[in-house]
Amino acid sequence: NTRAQFEGAGERSSWLVSARRGYLDIVLALMGEDEDIDPRYSDLFAKYTYELTGAHHLQASLLRSRDDFDLMEDDDDESNTGYGNTYGWLSLTSTLSPALVGRTTLSAGRVSSDRVGVGYFDDGVQEFVIRDERDFDILSLRQDWSWEATPDHFLKWGFDLRHLDGYYDYLSDQRLLHRDATGELLDNQDTTAVALELTQTSFSLYAADRLRLTPKLTAELGLRYDDIDHTDDRLVSPRLSLVYALGSRTHLRAAWGRYHQSQAIHQLRVEEGQATFLPAERSEHRVVGLEHLLDDDIHLRIEAYDKQLSSRQPKWRNWLDDIEIFPELQGDRIRLDLDGGRSRGLEVYLKRDADDRFTWWLSYALAEVRDDIRAFGVGDQSYPFQRDIPGRYDQRHTVYA
Repeated sequence: NTRAQFEGAGERSSWLVSARRGYLDIVLALMGEDEDIDPRYSDLFAKYTYELTGAHHLQASLLRSRDDFDLMEDDDDESNTGYGNTYGWLSLTSTLSPALVGRTTLSAGRVSSDRVGVGYFDDGVQEFVIRDERDFDILSLRQDWSWEATPDHFLKWGFDLRHLDGYYDYLSDQRLLHRDATGELLDNQDTTAVALELTQTSFSLYAADRLRLTPKLTAELGLRYDDIDHTDDRLVSPRLSLVYALGSRTHLRAAWGRYHQSQAIHQLRVEEGQATFLPAERSEHRVVGLEHLLDDDIHLRIEAYDKQLSSRQPKWRNWLDDIEIFPELQGDRIRLDLDGGRSRGLEVYLKRDADDRFTWWLSYALAEVRDDIRAFGVGDQSYPFQRDIPGRYDQRHTVYA
């Protein structure tokens, strides 16, 4: 890729523009390969900051990215896919006093994706045609406040109000050739067509209170409320964290919380026949950690976590090959109906970031992810399958340096 950045500042303002454009498509064209594969991507970020007064700063920002991928396979299967998003936001940061700071953000965005393709059998007969276009618009008003009431008492709170518009236009037409029990060749058509226009709103409210209970013990209690219109979710999520100073260089941390993940307006699985949104997934987190500052400014962190998952939504997988542009049309497509699951692990992290030329860090994680499966489905059929199996992101050992 090639990239460029421009920035500058005045007495009360500053600005920055950064752009990037991949040229893999140009390289492939020079190699004569652009007729088979043509990837293109680009992004742009810009911001302008202006000091209205000593207490109020205004910032305007823009983010734009686009990815397109065209592919012609050896069997003449052809696909054209694209993804793009554009976000613009205006933020006002107000320092009303040394202890009270607020930020108000008005933002708008659009996310769009499209997939178009056609596939053929070995004899050249058309097997499928697919068209998938989706556009989503988001308008948001958000406020975040923080107040240092005393040196031992800190509060933060805020809200986020969103208006959401969604548009789905999906069509797949697939020819299915198979033989019945007598050996007779059956020729069937499987067609899925969905056109939806959605308009919804969501509202989120949160507050957190951090208090030093003793010279060594600090606690933070948080509460979040989400009102999601399109999923009909009314969610309350409490959180609690504690920090205990074992010494000037050693701190013990513990945290507990309930978290919810609602199905976003762009996550309706229309290609799988899903016509309604599902309730939010839930998880309960427990974390215990130890932080210690060694000699030579080496920071050590050891952390153990356990996450229990419930109210899980069905997942779709391709049993043999999950790297497909149109995975919903493959013969190995299955649906997993989940009862719950868990994720747990132990992480060790070492870091040295002193005021010299050399910085290093090293981490190791021992982890486990499990899924509790109630049943699996193929097409319209469902089969009981009560098993506890490794999750999709189960990875026992991970090392980063």
